[in-house]
Order: sequence, then structure tokens, then C-alpha cells
Amino acid sequence: MSQISNVGISRKTLIEQTGAPLWVLNYLNANNALPVINPAKGRGFPVEYSQGAVNVVLEYLKTRTLAQSG
Repeated sequence: MSQISNVGISRKTLIEQTGAPLWVLNYLNANNALPVINPAKGRGFPVEYSQGAVNVVLEYLKTRTLAQSG
């Protein structure tokens, strides 16, 4: 059974699917680069990211890797 596209994913799931370190997600989230379905309602409430956030993180990691390789 496939995932429903309008269901958000958590930060933990985003890290597991992309292999990105936590600081990358914090950076992209602080710059409003990640598509958010439901923002956190306050301290202790999770942010729900769109499935498109996976592509954003992977693209960021790809461009960062290319920039570092020279």
C-alpha cells in the first residue's frame, strides 16, 4: 500500500529517507526552503513536512556535494 500524498512526514522520517544530518534540516527550515503542511503549534508539537521536502533536501545535498568536490 502506498503512502497518501497529503499526509505529512516527520523530521525523523525525513532524516531517515534522505540521510541528511539534523543541521541541514534546521538550516533549510530556518530559510523557509522546506514545504510544510502543518507548522508546529508550539513547543513540543511536531512540524509536518510535505513529501516534496525529501526532494528539496536531496537537491541541497547534491549541490553541496558538487560544490565541495571542486
